[in-house]
Amino acid sequence: MIAAAEIGKPWRGINGHDRAILYRVAVGTGFRAGELQSLTAHSITTDGDTPCILLRAKTSKRRREDMQPIRSDLATKLAEWIDGNNISGQLWPGTWHKKAAMMVRRDMKVARKQYLDAAESTSDAQNRAESDFMLVEDQFGPRC
Repeated sequence: MIAAAEIGKPWRGINGHDRAILYRVAVGTGFRAGELQSLTAHSITTDGDTPCILLRAKTSKRRREDMQPIRSDLATKLAEWIDGNNISGQLWPGTWHKKAAMMVRRDMKVARKQYLDAAESTSDAQNRAESDFMLVEDQFGPRC
């Protein structure tokens, strides 16, 4: 899905590459859309042994300031993206977070199409088509 987002069309002001970074941070932190939307360039701490992302109390579900440790490879990728885009304020400004599930569903559909198109044989194509991989809704209902 991250690869699909990388080349995807903009969503509410966020281009595909920026969305791919957003998804990486979401997976690496477990933050909700509103929490991710509140992050700024100053939220990232790469000093010390463990890089972290600071989540302010006013945007945290738990209503307290949290330091979320992140993997060093994510911290490096995030820092390079921030520096490369000269970001000093919000990392992902705009209203995307109000319709985050729609954004995810759209990228899942693109990822599903890429998955189906990558089939190497007729039987592989049939197996892929019958799978629920990257389906927005499976036998149990909506995934997001």
